[in-house]
Amino acid sequence: MSCSHPQRSWLDNSEDFPKDQFTRLVIQAIQSLGYSSVAKQLEEQSGLCAMSEQVEEFCDCIFAGEWSRAAQLVSHLGLEDVQLMDKVKFLIYEQQYLETLEKGDVESALLCLRSQVTPLCSDMKRLQALTRLVMCKSLEDLRKQCAWSDTNGSQRRQQLLEEIQHYIPPWILLPPLRLQVLVQQALEAQKKQSFYPYCTPSQPNLLEDLKYCPEKVPHLVYATLQGHKDEVWFVSFSHSGRFLASLSKDRIVLIWRLDILSEYSDQVVSHTAEQLVDAAKQQRATPTPEEEHHTTTNGFAYHMNGEEEASNRERMDASSLSGGYVRGEQVVWLLNGHEDDITFLAWSPDDCYLATCSNDHTVLVWEVFSGRCKYKLSDHKETVSSCAWLSSGYRLITSGPDECIYEYDLESDQPTTPICCYKSKKTADLAVTPDDSKIIAVAERHIQIFDRASQSEVACLSEIASITSLSLSKNGNYLLVNMSMRSASNYSDGEAEIHLWDLTKQKVVQQYRGQRQVHFVIRSTFGGQDELFVVSGSEDTSVYIWWRDSGDLVYRLDGHHATVSCVDWNPKDPFLFASASDDHSVILWSNRQRVDERTQQQTS
Repeated sequence: MSCSHPQRSWLDNSEDFPKDQFTRLVIQAIQSLGYSSVAKQLEEQSGLCAMSEQVEEFCDCIFAGEWSRAAQLVSHLGLEDVQLMDKVKFLIYEQQYLETLEKGDVESALLCLRSQVTPLCSDMKRLQALTRLVMCKSLEDLRKQCAWSDTNGSQRRQQLLEEIQHYIPPWILLPPLRLQVLVQQALEAQKKQSFYPYCTPSQPNLLEDLKYCPEKVPHLVYATLQGHKDEVWFVSFSHSGRFLASLSKDRIVLIWRLDILSEYSDQVVSHTAEQLVDAAKQQRATPTPEEEHHTTTNGFAYHMNGEEEASNRERMDASSLSGGYVRGEQVVWLLNGHEDDITFLAWSPDDCYLATCSNDHTVLVWEVFSGRCKYKLSDHKETVSSCAWLSSGYRLITSGPDECIYEYDLESDQPTTPICCYKSKKTADLAVTPDDSKIIAVAERHIQIFDRASQSEVACLSEIASITSLSLSKNGNYLLVNMSMRSASNYSDGEAEIHLWDLTKQKVVQQYRGQRQVHFVIRSTFGGQDELFVVSGSEDTSVYIWWRDSGDLVYRLDGHHATVSCVDWNPKDPFLFASASDDHSVILWSNRQRVDERTQQQTS
């Protein structure tokens, strides 16, 4: 059924709109969708075509493997430079040579190489590499040398045409699927402008514009998790986003299962955690006589290699796993082993291990869900302030104010002995770049960058105040630093800044203001889809969210009743982040839709 109402004629009225180009792209798009008769009708009615007859024949010859005819048609491709024409012909005959070799016709391949490829090749190294292919012992060897990932000849010819495309003016040979590419670019631009996925509608489409919706940004309390008996200093989501680990001044780490929050209330989950913590504290307060005669960590004995004695292993497992269940389903795990305050924790890349740092000068490496402490690392002479895993999952970097950064290989014969030591300043926090090539450490007013290959410092950047923590972007190019502004020369009471460093340019490119940091360690992080946001805790009990690029404040969130020390954004869920506070609680933040969905699920 055709539309009877008048159509807008903006294509005809717009002087700036390239109607002919658009029509050609529409013809190409219709052809790619399989509507050849419709495309033909549009060509006849418009007097235009996606490609001239000669260019269309050239493409057909490439896909049919008619190499000589394709080379003859190069003169119809709008190339005025003879050298460019020779480059295109070289690519055509090179493909002919390779495919002839693949068929096993070595004699014909060598003839093609001598008479057609060689006269057109100006790159001797490439020519030598082509010649050596004759020596391949098998078809598999040839494909490996040519870096062919499959046996699909038509796909390779498509790749050849795309390579030729670089030399042909686009008005002669239209780039493949050009209209579809432009539409995709428009959709991506809309997503960026509307801060997707914090927009309406929820998914991009071609029929309406995306519009930024501030209500989609997490800003409401989704859940409040209580169970710790003292200030909560640190939170970290697992890489899978399914679990959240929190550590407290009570020297206990709790691991919260997140998928059950839609089923159980805050009160049920928190009560379960409280029971676990109470049991652990009671056990810690009443050590057995046997434990008093061992070198222990809160009642658990260790060999010198860092692994616990067999006689204590079952007891440690029981301590870690007792309780934590609701209706037969485990919802909370507990790790308890340090002799002094815990300062930091880090999930291994596969989420199987947790490394915890402490003022007791040790790092404990835990098997997360068995609760077994696998290694005890005791080389630091002072507080261990931070640690970071390498992407391998068995290398661990640790640091502290003792001016040593240690690297451990936990799969070696001596897992608790450092394999190297980087001499640093009094490190407060560190991170490792995603490619494992650099260690970034902050100490006093300095950002130190170490090269792992040479085990040396390659850069040292200076800040305006003492740095207390850092956060590295996913691509490793940007660094957030929180500072204790009391140490700044121009400090005024209540004023604080978080700085965003471009590590490539080695300069501050954005500042975030509004939060308060004077006395305590406050941590910020990147957050949201594509790390659109910067979020931080504050000594004024609030959580602050800024736009990363502009530095403008998005939300100031109130929900805690004491200093908010740490925040972390779920790596798999752009609508969920967590905050830890001295009020003994962890708050999960989300948006109205998620909050309402949880309420409905719990009442249904």
